[in-house]
Amino acid sequence: MQPRPRLKLSQAETEPRQFGTSHVFDLNEGLPALDRFNDIIALFDEKWDGKTLPQRLDYRFQDLRGWHSHFALTEMNSDLSDGSFRIMGSNFAQLFGGTITQGSRLRDARTERVGALISFFGRLLNTPAMGYFNGRLGYDGREHVNLEVLDIPATDRHGELRYILSFARGIRA
Repeated sequence: MQPRPRLKLSQAETEPRQFGTSHVFDLNEGLPALDRFNDIIALFDEKWDGKTLPQRLDYRFQDLRGWHSHFALTEMNSDLSDGSFRIMGSNFAQLFGGTITQGSRLRDARTERVGALISFFGRLLNTPAMGYFNGRLGYDGREHVNLEVLDIPATDRHGELRYILSFARGIRA
């Protein structure tokens, strides 16, 4: 199989947000070229056969070495109307200051910005696409927190796109 093209930020669809920018990389066009996430993107590429996106179960615990505490797994409902954080690493949770927790539902988040992830994740699953956010949190006293987040779609065991694997890193300003 030929290597998939790598897309620069300027080639992604961009959605300005109040406190940062969301980028959407359509997987039919290529994979994002994001230095801080190269290992995760390479892992996705290794597991993707070019037709069916990887299942969440294709990612083994050992595959995510160095990312465990910076990782979250969100399972979306079959109609993509809501989702739940099934797994959440300690550093991931700390970045968000308790606004989201393992087991919580997106609709129940204390801020509407987290609730807005329902439509964003739905878009990533429907396209399919990878998402990338860089900016600040901008809520609940977390305005000082600068971060990057990479969101990767994954299927369930029946091939339905239902999962988002999120990887977050704080950025020193």
